[in-house]
Order: sequence, then C-alpha cells, then structure tokens
Amino acid sequence: MVESPTDLQSRQDALNRLFKWADTWQLGIAYKKCSALPVGCHSLNRVFAFGSNTVPNASCVRDLGVLIDSNLSFVEHINHIVAKAHARACLINGRPME
Repeated sequence: MVESPTDLQSRQDALNRLFKWADTWQLGIAYKKCSALPVGCHSLNRVFAFGSNTVPNASCVRDLGVLIDSNLSFVEHINHIVAKAHARACLINGRPME
C-alpha cells in the first residue's frame, strides 16, 4: 500500500532494481504494456518509470482478462461482458445490433 511519499520512492526504487536486473540478464520489459492504477479517493498520482520510460497512470486496467478501475469496482468489466453477450445474441438471432 502506498500512503506517503516515502512509500512512492520505495516503489520507484523497486522498479529501478527490476529494470537493472532485467537489463543485466538482457530481458526486455514491455513498458508500453504497463500502467499504474492509483486506488482509492486519496491515492497519490505519481508517474513511475522503467529507466527513461514512463509508466502512465490509468483509471482502469485489464489483469488476467478482468477490468478493474481505481475504485476496485467491476462495473466496467460487467458492462463489457454484457455488451459482448448482447452482440453475440444479435448475431445468433440474425438481427442487427441496436
């Protein structure tokens, strides 16, 4: 949990160590696929970085196929599933999507 600037620096230090380890072992980090999810109403917005590559904050992320937002709500995930089901039902019934 990140509650203070010291916690933020600790997280950035961990990312720096991960970046250095990956570089040592010649393993690329897909930083373009990374994002930070600030959670809660008092979350501290800070942009983290892998080396010179920034990791942007996101309001919603997909993890293992599940959409999660900064309030830890599954509303976006449920809406996405319902929209997909509706589209498939329209295809099965031979009707255009509404």
